[in-house]
This record gives sequence, C-alpha cells and structure tokens, in this order.
Amino acid sequence: MKILKTGVIPGSLPIQVTCSHCKTEFEFMESEARVEHDRNETCLVVACPLCKKEIWKSKK
Repeated sequence: MKILKTGVIPGSLPIQVTCSHCKTEFEFMESEARVEHDRNETCLVVACPLCKKEIWKSKK
C-alpha cells in the first residue's frame, strides 16, 4: 500500500483558546476536554488552568 497524501488523525492537533475571564491563552487536546451537546452543535469544554472557569469551544 502506498500513501499518496498524509492526512491528520482527528483530535491529534492542539486546540488554542483564550479565557474570557482572565485572558489566559492556552491549548489543549480534544482528549482532555469534556464533550457537551448544546442545541445543534457539539462543544468541547475545558477548565482554564489559571482561574478554573469553564471554556466552551465549538467542535467543527
């Protein structure tokens, strides 16, 4: 078998976010987040490492 174009394994890239409360910028892996379903979209939820507020990021 021969790979013609190397792809990316889903969830293997870090996701960057900024906390709206303390403005800390950080990144996390999808496996570190909790998955929540909000209306018609799926969201990833993580706690800010500094202030511990929940950050919701839409999973696209």
